[in-house]
Amino acid sequence: MNLKDIPTILIYHDRDSKTHIGQLPHILRRDLGNNLFRIAKTDRHNLINSVNSFNPSIVILPEILGEESFYSRHIKSDAQNCLFKLVESGGMLITDCASTYWMGQKVIYHPPKGKTKFRDGSHVFNAAAIKMFGPAPGLWLPSNGKPDRGGCREIDIIVKTANGLEKDKVWYGNGPCILPIGKQNLPDNLEPLAYYATVEDQPIAAAALHIGNGQILMSGPLPHYYGGNVKSNNLLWQVLRYKMHQQLFEKSPYPMLQATP
Repeated sequence: MNLKDIPTILIYHDRDSKTHIGQLPHILRRDLGNNLFRIAKTDRHNLINSVNSFNPSIVILPEILGEESFYSRHIKSDAQNCLFKLVESGGMLITDCASTYWMGQKVIYHPPKGKTKFRDGSHVFNAAAIKMFGPAPGLWLPSNGKPDRGGCREIDIIVKTANGLEKDKVWYGNGPCILPIGKQNLPDNLEPLAYYATVEDQPIAAAALHIGNGQILMSGPLPHYYGGNVKSNNLLWQVLRYKMHQQLFEKSPYPMLQATP
């Protein structure tokens, strides 16, 4: 196989953006099997060049350390447009926690302690009228700003699986609820993947936003975190892993809920 033909996962990792990838490369290698694929990293200075050079199948915008997100300031409109075109032409963008906030047209961060923050989202990725509200009511914890789970908690979510709706636990670090703007209905191209089980009205915790020939997988929780009562193969991670596997390996057969050995 030509090196240019190897499927690539490109992870945004920028010290000044306070992104945190932790064990994510290891987890991806472990859970996507023995298929041939490449993992590359980039930062805000090289994001466009990396997308053009690698033509990645998947781009991941990870969670951050702390509660101050720099996504809206560090990924400018030209880089946003580059990522949008990648998705529109068939690529996949994955966001977790802080980067998921950025996917909404409107962002509301309302901690029980501290000042509520109102911010516009990217306006480029959001082809749908959605807003991001967080932290999810009743689930807030003050962030410790460290690369551990100290600012996170285990929560219950309801996951949409091939077997129907099932409850499971994931780690959560003040990510958003995905909601319609005002009294509008959720857009047709938004596919809910999971819901917050203990929050009133059970708002969407994770979703796929379909744009052109590609999609954005957005998650408020952190499904790739594991430990405690959260399994490494928790249901939400299995659903996302299934979609990633299809994206990378041309929809080769892969059971949606196959547990990791």
